[in-house]
Amino acid sequence: MSVDEALDVLGLTPQPSAAAIRAAHRRLMQVVHPDKGGSTYLASKINQAKDVLLAQVASKPAGRKRAPRRAAGAEEA
Repeated sequence: MSVDEALDVLGLTPQPSAAAIRAAHRRLMQVVHPDKGGSTYLASKINQAKDVLLAQVASKPAGRKRAPRRAAGAEEA
């Protein structure tokens, strides 16, 4: 499954956070889970989409860290 397809399955916009991926997965699984009378095919596609997107988030390098903010009134040495 491609990243674009995974985004479509979960109804997310590009570059979602891990929390957004998990929330979308949870919301959809509550509706289509086989134990609730849903489809095993749809549940497996939703699980696959979650796995693809979480793997993408995990493989991204962390963003540049900002320099710490100086306290108001702090003087430079």
